[in-house]
Amino acid sequence: MSADPFAIASRKAFQASWAEARVAVQRLAEAEPNNPHWFQAAGLLDVMATQTAGGREPTLDERRAATLGALVDRELEPAPNAELAALNERLKSLHLYFMIWPDDGVDPELMPEEELIVRL
Repeated sequence: MSADPFAIASRKAFQASWAEARVAVQRLAEAEPNNPHWFQAAGLLDVMATQTAGGREPTLDERRAATLGALVDRELEPAPNAELAALNERLKSLHLYFMIWPDDGVDPELMPEEELIVRL
């Protein structure tokens, strides 16, 4: 298990982390209606939810099209406070897990590099 508090190592953890992130992003979108990036993040999270609903595995093309991590890096960093920094880390962990979509119960941060490359 990774030392990262936002590391995701199972589908159940992905769903729980997604739910927490979605609530936080919605709260921020409502608090900052002139900041389009929170609305973009909400939409990208919703796409992830649709593509994984009911145990569905996202296709390689869907995983490669994911842009949540890039949005965080490009538009939401550096975070102005610790709370938003933690949310950004959660969003990036969700993006990593979604991009790799390892077998359930496998921490992508602990996967051998060769296996990671095949999944990307």
